[in-house]
Amino acid sequence: GHASREHHRLPGEADEVRRGQVRTLPDKQQVLLPGRAGVQVQRIEVHVGGDIVMAKPTVAVFAFTGCEGCSLAILECENELLDIVNLVEFVEWREAMSEKTTDPIDIAFVDGSISTHRDVKHIKHIRERAKMLIAIGSCAVNGGVNALKNRYGMAEVKEMVYGEAGAQFDTIPAQPVHAVVPVDFEIPGCPMNSEEFLRILTDLLQGKQPRLPNYPVCVECKRKENVCVFEKGMI
Repeated sequence: GHASREHHRLPGEADEVRRGQVRTLPDKQQVLLPGRAGVQVQRIEVHVGGDIVMAKPTVAVFAFTGCEGCSLAILECENELLDIVNLVEFVEWREAMSEKTTDPIDIAFVDGSISTHRDVKHIKHIRERAKMLIAIGSCAVNGGVNALKNRYGMAEVKEMVYGEAGAQFDTIPAQPVHAVVPVDFEIPGCPMNSEEFLRILTDLLQGKQPRLPNYPVCVECKRKENVCVFEKGMI
C-alpha cells in the first residue's frame, strides 16, 4: 500500500491524496480571475449588540420575464464560483437555491424584462431594498425578445397565444428594468458575457466604479488577429 504522510495545515501547502496532491484553499478572501491578480474584498460593518463585526456583502439574483439564461451564466462561472461564494453571501437566487429573503440587499442582479403588473410591483420592492441594482442581459437592459409583443395590442397578444383563455392572464407591454425603477448599472448581452459579469462584480467588491468596454467587438478580433467574418463573405 501507499505510505501515509502527515497532512499539512498551512494554506497553499500540498496534501497527499492517492499518490496525487491537493492544495488547501487560501485563507485570504480573494477572487482569482483569468489574467488578473487576487482581489481583496471590502467587507461591511455590521453592529451586533455593542460589537462591530465585518460581514460579507449580500447578493441576490432575481429573474423576471425571460429564459433566465443570464442567471444561468453566473452558475456557468464554474472556475470562479467557489471564490465568489467565499466573498459574498447569496441570499436569493432561483436557479441555485430555494431560500428567499425580504431583508435589505447590498447588490441585486435583475434578469428579464418587466411584462406584468406583478413584475412592476416586485421590481419596485426590490429597488426599495437594494443598495445597488444591476440589470443583466438584453431583456433587462432593453426589453429583449419579449418586446416584440409591443407591436400589437395586449388583448390581441393574449388571444394569439392563449386563445379564448387569454383574458385571464396578466400582461403589459414588455419594458426594460430602467423604465420602471432607477438602475445603477447594466450588463448587456443575450446572454450576458460571464467574463464581463466577473469583472464588474470584482470592481464592486473593490469599491470601484464598474465599467464596460467603450469600443466595438471588432477591436477584440483585431487584437487576436482574427480574420473578419465580413471579409470572409460570411455576412
